[in-house]
Amino acid sequence: SSLNQGDIALIKSILDDGGINYNIVGENFLSSRPLLEPARIFIDEKQIKKATKLLKKIELHIFGFSTNQQE
Repeated sequence: SSLNQGDIALIKSILDDGGINYNIVGENFLSSRPLLEPARIFIDEKQIKKATKLLKKIELHIFGFSTNQQE
């Protein structure tokens, strides 16, 4: 899930390029009800491993701060 429309656009682009089937719920509410409900991204169970591999290296942001934590 994400509250950041930029992150959602990036995720959609990566998933589309990777041929991943997904559905985003609540994306349209971010402009009318920001910060109340994040958009939720649902991925086909059969493609979870591939999607995880594609998205693992991207750094997502919320309120301008990274959510990528150093190990």
